[in-house]
Amino acid sequence: MVTRRQVLILGAGACVSACGGGAGAPGNAVNSTVSSAPNRAVPGAGPASQGVYGTRIAEWTQGASSGGASIVADTSGSAPSASVLRLGQGTPATVLQQAVLPEAWDVIPAGTSPGFSVGVWARNPQARTLNFTFSILNAQGNHEIRWNCAVDPSTDWVFLTMSPSQQLAMGWQFGVDAPAVVRIAQQDAMSEGSWQAGDYLLFGAVFVDLGNRPLFFLTFDDGFATQCHAPTSSVLSGRQVVEQYGFKGTLFIVPSWLGTSGKFGYGMRSNTFMSADDVLAMRAQGWSVGSHTNTHPSSRDNAGLRLLGPYGYFLSNPVDHLPTSYVRTWGLDASHRRRASGATAGSPVIQFENPHRFLVNLPIVFTDQAPPGFAVGTVYYCQSIPSDTSATFATDQGSLKNTVTAGAGWSGLASYRYPGSASDDSAIYADIIAGVDGLARLGISTGTDYFALPQGSADRYVRSACLRAGIRWIRGASDHGHSFSVGRPTGGGLSNILDQPGGWLAQPDCIQTDGLPAPTLDQIKQYADATVVQGACGCSYHHNVVSDTVGNLDALCAYLKTKVDANQIDVITLDEFARYRRPGA
Repeated sequence: MVTRRQVLILGAGACVSACGGGAGAPGNAVNSTVSSAPNRAVPGAGPASQGVYGTRIAEWTQGASSGGASIVADTSGSAPSASVLRLGQGTPATVLQQAVLPEAWDVIPAGTSPGFSVGVWARNPQARTLNFTFSILNAQGNHEIRWNCAVDPSTDWVFLTMSPSQQLAMGWQFGVDAPAVVRIAQQDAMSEGSWQAGDYLLFGAVFVDLGNRPLFFLTFDDGFATQCHAPTSSVLSGRQVVEQYGFKGTLFIVPSWLGTSGKFGYGMRSNTFMSADDVLAMRAQGWSVGSHTNTHPSSRDNAGLRLLGPYGYFLSNPVDHLPTSYVRTWGLDASHRRRASGATAGSPVIQFENPHRFLVNLPIVFTDQAPPGFAVGTVYYCQSIPSDTSATFATDQGSLKNTVTAGAGWSGLASYRYPGSASDDSAIYADIIAGVDGLARLGISTGTDYFALPQGSADRYVRSACLRAGIRWIRGASDHGHSFSVGRPTGGGLSNILDQPGGWLAQPDCIQTDGLPAPTLDQIKQYADATVVQGACGCSYHHNVVSDTVGNLDALCAYLKTKVDANQIDVITLDEFARYRRPGA
């Protein structure tokens, strides 16, 4: 089940050290066109019109380049402009810059810091993701805004959006400086690695102040029964809370959990999940349904699906086995060597050399040796966590009974991994597809359309598996943000990757209404307000609906209702999004 999708990946977050110099930095020959940029005060030059995608400020008709870049005519007839930039691999890194269109000379994007949105048409005919930097300079060439970006492989043109939250502003005066020059450069310093000989990207027209009607998604993860059925006579279900305001929501389901009760990585508390009939009934009533993988891997360091890839394959010692760039990106060091190190005869407690980061119910398999009373290759489930460096284990998954005890005193170093993990993206891909197939067996075909990552976490292997699976809408699925088939600003990003938030909004991609700590009412309102102001896609998510979390869900829906009544935002499901068209577009 391998499908192709049209991909939009948002620019990544704050600039890495390589952005301070290299090709395109001040002092390079390519800066020669900056001084010839038009003076935006030319009499009679009015601002460009606000179109479907925003205000067009540049097309690729001429420009100064530093090796490997050229402006060429579109021969396919599918590009958004007649001439396009072909940015090819170069050493040093290729860069090309272009003056803005004369009709855009007077454009000063509205607002103050954190800035304004930017969009550019792009196409990546390669078989792998390529990174680039996008910059806007003022007429004097002494103020700049820069973004790190990525384009996934695609046969189609996609509209990439870049946000204020992702930018590095170097002296730019918001509301004063105007775009005079746009610059695009090859970026070799990101996690996907350096460009290779023959690699290239294509770019079309550039826009600022992207014009979109604000949207909001109300989503629920895991398929808890309380999302469908009221947990008590005094607490509404998630469905009742959402629908009392006239809204519908979107469910992200773990097919293997449907109709079951168990812990499944959520601590000692048992959980009850919706049945297949519950899911189908909510879908018949207008709710959207997407996949949340088939097994929902989880750990205390929010590894998520990474547990099924190389991170989980080398779970007890990833530092010595993973690529250097991976170790650097995730900040792995000697503290991530988490091998079992000791046990006392007759005790259920196993000691570890470093904090193990287990959750209750997390499974492990010993791979080289095991404490006496344990066996290599047998799956054990974390039963309890006496301390950060100790745990007890059981041989069953649901009730966590049948505690395993050490048969003799032991000290050593026993390595373990996450069961079923692989040294590539194959196990991740298999779990994603199993989740898709689980929905398909219910007659729900949107598993490849809508997908929420367990624990919101991903790395290059998760990203690769998502691309192979053909996922169209991914919450937090790469270190560059959401993926949509059309250019619409959204939140996005990854937990645990500092300086790479990857989102369109100036806050996280979603607001978790049952988070720990839970958001305040002011934070909920601020998130909704920012969605409206930025013309973005806001998104909330919730898990179990209980008395101490339902209040925030209700408060969000109530506040969104005031925005809907004021015609400032639309609250829609993901199925509706697929059919959505901005008024006037």
